[in-house]
Amino acid sequence: MEKYHFDLWQSKEFYDNILIHIEYMMRRQETGYEVKNPILNDVKKQYPYVFHGRLSWVRCICGSLLHDE
Repeated sequence: MEKYHFDLWQSKEFYDNILIHIEYMMRRQETGYEVKNPILNDVKKQYPYVFHGRLSWVRCICGSLLHDE
């Protein structure tokens, strides 16, 4: 995550919370459950790096999980 000047591993709490978020996101995807976020557009405007970096973060986390097994 050097591109975004963010160390994904800086916080165990962050890492654990993002894993929980991804787990529930995957469950929603599998079941077709849709969640509407009324503040999504505001968040995108205020934190654009999150949306640009999210795929890299997921790849990084999932890659880490695969190496841990």
